[in-house]
Amino acid sequence: MESVTNKNHEENLKACPFCGGWSDFGIGESGGNCVVCNNCFACSEHFETEHKAREAWNKREGGRT
Repeated sequence: MESVTNKNHEENLKACPFCGGWSDFGIGESGGNCVVCNNCFACSEHFETEHKAREAWNKREGGRT
């Protein structure tokens, strides 16, 4: 299970693309960085850095932002 870090506003994470909920960084059991929705618990892939996790989470298909 991921642990949440409360860096949402500092890091400009977008809302969850599935439910619109508030999102934050998490750290997986393997130590990888991810982004987790605090409402529906959707989770990004795990990445080496928070920067890469944020880029993946904030990217929207079809050019939507």
